[in-house]
Amino acid sequence: PSVDITATGQSVQATGASVTISGQAESVTAAGARVHVDADIDGDVWLGGADVVFEGTSGGRLAAAGARLALTGQAQSLWAAGGNLELSAEIAGNARVGGAHVVIGPESRIGGSLTAGGATVTVDGQVMSRVDLAGGSVAFNGRTDGTLSVAAERLVLGPEAVVGGDLVLLDDTALESSETATIGGATRRESSSAWWQPRIDPRPGQFGFAMFAAGTAILAGLGLMLVGRGSYEQAAIELRSRPLSSVLIGLAVVILAPLL
Repeated sequence: PSVDITATGQSVQATGASVTISGQAESVTAAGARVHVDADIDGDVWLGGADVVFEGTSGGRLAAAGARLALTGQAQSLWAAGGNLELSAEIAGNARVGGAHVVIGPESRIGGSLTAGGATVTVDGQVMSRVDLAGGSVAFNGRTDGTLSVAAERLVLGPEAVVGGDLVLLDDTALESSETATIGGATRRESSSAWWQPRIDPRPGQFGFAMFAAGTAILAGLGLMLVGRGSYEQAAIELRSRPLSSVLIGLAVVILAPLL
């Protein structure tokens, strides 16, 4: 069934073939084949589905997992994993994203750091702190006030790219740089062992798998709460005590949600 909710200050938990949430809410947890949230939310937002659209504001963490993610609006921090992920939002703190194809649009503003991984990663937005990217093909045409670290088969620095700090490349990352790209610090290469700590796993496959696993954890929490009708606390306890079955429930929730 389709679910259309206009919240009036309460916490919202919803599942359905199509879930639409608007109004003002304390927190939101939703799953379905299609999830659309355009609401002012005081706390955290947890979303899972085949097609997830967020256009609201979150005073806490925005966490989303799905086949296609389109995220705009505002949030304090972001964690998202999906097949195709498009971000055009203002994130006050850190953003951690992963997917097959990741696009950080020119309207994106990230007040903290950005970590992103995928088969293709495109960054056109602004990041106030460091940026760590991993992927097959990475394109950076945005701005970072910190260091840009990249582990990829190829990095393309566009004509409007601005790197306030150093540009750090994994030793076999090919670099194509526009003549007008600006790098404030040094350009250097590091070995895989140097990348292991404290930043991201330099191997795109490993990084992508880690993001996928964490994405299933998001869906696991949704599945345990919505399928099992439990509380946040019960979901957390189940996830810790039975991680394998929890992840399987998480993977199934997108398929099962339209039938609930």
